[in-house]
Amino acid sequence: MKITKFLHSCVLVETEKRTALFDPGSFSWQSGLVKVDGLPAIHDIVITHEHADHYDENFVTALIEKYPDSQWITNKSIAEKLSGLGAKNITTSSTKCCEVRNIPHADVAPFGVPVEHIAVDWNKCVTHPGDTLDFDTTQEILHLPITAPWGKTVDAINKFLELKPKYVLPIHDWMLRDEWLQVVYSRLESLCDQNEIVFLRPINGQAIEVNV
Repeated sequence: MKITKFLHSCVLVETEKRTALFDPGSFSWQSGLVKVDGLPAIHDIVITHEHADHYDENFVTALIEKYPDSQWITNKSIAEKLSGLGAKNITTSSTKCCEVRNIPHADVAPFGVPVEHIAVDWNKCVTHPGDTLDFDTTQEILHLPITAPWGKTVDAINKFLELKPKYVLPIHDWMLRDEWLQVVYSRLESLCDQNEIVFLRPINGQAIEVNV
């Protein structure tokens, strides 16, 4: 398996038989780090909610044009947007390889307003929670949001110490300065090592090989 984190919460997961792209948001698109023409064939595209850091209309439009047969997995409000943009295969329910969890977005008041939100377990190996830490099970690989207006790094640490996945990939970290981000990564890696968890330290845009 290969995992490529672009920026923030946009992650590409490639297995021998299936590929998924999670939360194609504005940070990755506007940075130019991800190019649709450079992506492999994508079977599943997961969008957890409509905040711009997880859903960028220009990014999504390019994906629809490039991959008209991809399966879109999302919530009802995003499904309507996708339909209006011309996407065909859209579901708000679980599929054979993706379990949809209807978990609310973490409380952002008064910073923001509530939006529809899902988390997913993909291909029985990846948990991608979007913008929440309100879940009590995980697959072997946990995409862990580590900082946000709605959450603290300490809460994220407590979550992976509680659930003990085999692998942790940090996501939702665009707002951290490069220097501090590396400090946070090092601390998370140390805590993972102490608990026999593999920390997948990302370099944006570079694939990580994972044995699952």
